[in-house]
Amino acid sequence: MSYHHININQLTNIESNYYLGINARECARRMNIGKDKVYRYYCLLKQGLTVEEIYSTYKQNKHRCGRKERVLSEQKLKKIHELLDQGGH
Repeated sequence: MSYHHININQLTNIESNYYLGINARECARRMNIGKDKVYRYYCLLKQGLTVEEIYSTYKQNKHRCGRKERVLSEQKLKKIHELLDQGGH
């Protein structure tokens, strides 16, 4: 599951592209990462989740997160991981 290996800078760049209206394919091309990965994050952003919420779900990355860590409910964590595992479908 390669989406677990994204860093906060990449995720912030994906968020910026999303809010600028750049489609997932073009964002992936510009960042040289997989379109499916970008699409999954776009789906989470569309659901109203923040970069901090998405990033803080990855236990292996929590210690590297320069932003304030969020404590999420188990239900929200499950939803995020289900969307990532299923590609937002």
